[in-house]
Amino acid sequence: MGIKDDVADLITAPGRVTVRGIAEVRDVERQMRQTLHKLGSYLDAFGPVVDRAQQVGELIDRLGPVLDDLHQLTADARRIAIAAEGIAVSAAGIDASAKGIDSNSKGIDESAALIARDAATIAGALPTVERLTDIVTPLDNTVERLGRFVDRLPGGRKQAPA
Repeated sequence: MGIKDDVADLITAPGRVTVRGIAEVRDVERQMRQTLHKLGSYLDAFGPVVDRAQQVGELIDRLGPVLDDLHQLTADARRIAIAAEGIAVSAAGIDASAKGIDSNSKGIDESAALIARDAATIAGALPTVERLTDIVTPLDNTVERLGRFVDRLPGGRKQAPA
């Protein structure tokens, strides 16, 4: 006969219960109390673990949008890197153009020096040209009258047929 049978007899036939059976029931009760006490200790110890698990769950929930943002930032960084490569290529072209402009500007500087020299020469001759103009202007009417006079001389300008 086992402990189950003794417990069953205690419930169904209280008159047949033995001292040994009562002692076994009390022993089972004591073991159950000890087990429940240990279980309570385990549950008490497990409480902080549950709290930590809940905190980890909350962190994971908050981590989702951060990971989405990180993914977007990574994609943006790739696009920026591609754009930077294009800018580097453009910068190299601009540098080459600048070198050509620098080379051309040397020729422009030389041409500007020649123009400045020739302009100074022309400016130096300008007073002489002005004096000649002053001298020749009054002679315009005289030259015109002289031309008409020469046309009247024999052998002068031929008359157009009428």
